[in-house]
Amino acid sequence: MRGRGVPSRSRTGRYRRDHGPHHGPRGGEDDGDQARRGRAGGQPQRVRPDGLRKDRRGHGDRPERRRSRAETDRARDRPLGRAAPGGATAVKALPKPGSIGFAREYFAHRDPAVLAVLRQSSVGIAGAGGLGSNVAVSLARAGVGRLVIADLDRVEPSNLNRQQYFVDQVGERKVEALRENLLAINPYSLYEIHDIRVNRRSAMTIFARVDVLVEAFDKAAAKEMLIETALAKFPGRPLVAASGLAGFGGNSRVRSRRLGNLYICGDESSQCPRGISPMAPRVALVAAMQANLVVELLVRMRGRHVQGQ
Repeated sequence: MRGRGVPSRSRTGRYRRDHGPHHGPRGGEDDGDQARRGRAGGQPQRVRPDGLRKDRRGHGDRPERRRSRAETDRARDRPLGRAAPGGATAVKALPKPGSIGFAREYFAHRDPAVLAVLRQSSVGIAGAGGLGSNVAVSLARAGVGRLVIADLDRVEPSNLNRQQYFVDQVGERKVEALRENLLAINPYSLYEIHDIRVNRRSAMTIFARVDVLVEAFDKAAAKEMLIETALAKFPGRPLVAASGLAGFGGNSRVRSRRLGNLYICGDESSQCPRGISPMAPRVALVAAMQANLVVELLVRMRGRHVQGQ
């Protein structure tokens, strides 16, 4: 049996002095009694049936009032770290979209030299399907200043499993839907779209003023046409193509290879069976390789050092 005045350990791990059931006001208290003690004068708080506590004066505390819209706006506008009334710390005010402050935040933590090169660059994308839409999104996020996108198709339900479109855009022109999505991602770049079939003649006009051209077709005949046209009409311009992105897995087989001004991304071997579309992971993987290579080429063309190379 524990003697009078001998410290004992409570369930919370703290020591308390056990006065016994008949010695002092704390006799027989459990942890719940201790937790309900008030800070002022050591007086326990009384709990009403409705769950609201009473203070020492017997006044019931009102439920916490929700802040008004004006109070919320004032708290948001306070600088980060400044204490708000009640001891709360104000949240950093977020700049409004479209403002100069928002643009600075959007491109924060970027290499200024690389970003300056990308902002002055123009990239053509032939095709707005699985490859083209994913390449466009990556380059828009990277900060490329101008994207020229050409495609004649409309968004179909079967496109949604691997392309950068949404259910409510089914039936829309791909180039128009893609521009809408790109503006929602990065409103600080220019997106020039051409709702036209890319052939030997139109390719020479549409992509006449781009720094790098991306081949993003899904049919072998269209790929061959664009590669032959681009290398013949624009001999000094890099062309980034894709070949071999069917199926799934096989990351180690996906690579990029250079043949003069032609760069090929993919495994260059896998083919989709008739009626079977490529899967999103592998399409996005090859598209990301194309976009990453485009950024590298643009920066190298300007004579800048590429981070990580």
